[in-house]
Amino acid sequence: MFERRAFILSLAGAGLAPALAYGGVRRERSIAGDGPKPSVIKGQPPKMDFGDGLQVPLDRDAFVTLWEDSGRWITFGLGLGRAESDSNAKADKAASLTMQIMLLTLVYAPERLERVNGGGWRPRSGKLRDLVMGDVPLPGQPVRPAGGAYLDNRLFAGPSANAPADVASDLQAYQRFVAATAYVVKKADLSLADVRALGRVAEE
Repeated sequence: MFERRAFILSLAGAGLAPALAYGGVRRERSIAGDGPKPSVIKGQPPKMDFGDGLQVPLDRDAFVTLWEDSGRWITFGLGLGRAESDSNAKADKAASLTMQIMLLTLVYAPERLERVNGGGWRPRSGKLRDLVMGDVPLPGQPVRPAGGAYLDNRLFAGPSANAPADVASDLQAYQRFVAATAYVVKKADLSLADVRALGRVAEE
């Protein structure tokens, strides 16, 4: 329960909470893996406490950070789409790519990252182009603890957009789906030495 509520809060921090339906798909796998479930620490912003010193602030910066504790790497991804399958796929891909790029940067150019409170690494310049691009085979699967539907505030007009006000019903709101994904990798399954041995760096 804590995990799902925490991710809803993280979506709120990313500016996506209005009209969000709390009816997301539940997954049996846990963000915590074999460890205890994380708890939520109230505050501005609230934080997800994984124990072992790892506390993830639930705001938009959580999605651009490589989080770590003594035994895990964790990244988060957010996906928006016109269909639930689309938002899920985008969130999974975002979390996976963030994990790969950040691990490659930590191995090959750690000076481009800075340590952040709570136990994570974030781009020092804040610019994507300063990170090391490439790919690394990741063990495990993404975990999707929260998702739902919301109404986009933007409206689109039907065929009668220029008609009198009494047919304004032709104006409809976009329904979009939002999904949050966590990618959790045990360090025992993928160390920094493994990243160096298995990773492929893209040519600049």
